[in-house]
Formats: sequence, C-alpha cells, structure tokens
Amino acid sequence: MPCTTTTRWTVPASKETDISLRCFLAELGMQKGDISKFIGDAVKWRMFDQTMDETRKQVVRKESNGIRDIVATKPWIPQASSGYLLT
Repeated sequence: MPCTTTTRWTVPASKETDISLRCFLAELGMQKGDISKFIGDAVKWRMFDQTMDETRKQVVRKESNGIRDIVATKPWIPQASSGYLLT
C-alpha cells in the first residue's frame, strides 16, 4: 500500500528526546532528513504491534481458522506474499 504523496507533521518532542534521536541516527550514519523516515517507520511498527495485540485477543475468542478473516480486515498488515514486513 505505497503512498505517493506525503503529509507534513509537526511533532512535539522534548529536547532530550530530540537530541537522543539525532545522536542515535548519527551513530547509524543517517542524516537530518532521515528523521521523517524513522518516525514513519516507528508509526508503522506501532500500528502493526497494536494490531497484533488486538488480533491475539480476538484469536483467543475465535477458532484458529478465523485468523485470516481477522487479518483481512486490517489493510495495513502486509500480505505474506509481498516479501516485506511493512511497505
């Protein structure tokens, strides 16, 4: 589900968080523009994590063959055939 347009966000963060993130990215060889990519990836991972938690709770209440039905209702979960965890 690739997106061809971008949206500008204003994300408040403490000075400590800002410095920590910039130092972390610098240690990885990333540059200033990579903050947006890092935040975008973090958002995708958090959505995936919360979706998996919700799905696990639903699985407890349903038969295991219903897992695909649950996952199918979550369009941001990539399909296994894509070869990528997140796009």
